[in-house]
Amino acid sequence: MLIVDHSEERLHIFGEELTLALGEGPKPACTLIPVPRLALDGMLVEIDAVAVLPA
Repeated sequence: MLIVDHSEERLHIFGEELTLALGEGPKPACTLIPVPRLALDGMLVEIDAVAVLPA
């Protein structure tokens, strides 16, 4: 996950939202990388994910 203007406050918000989306308990591995900007003005977060669908 790439994030612009990273702060400890935003880290807590991210953690709360992750819990809302995935519930309590263990979460998937995640790497947070603070960056000065993203590809387009106004973008604050970029998330890359891999999903596996059953056959």
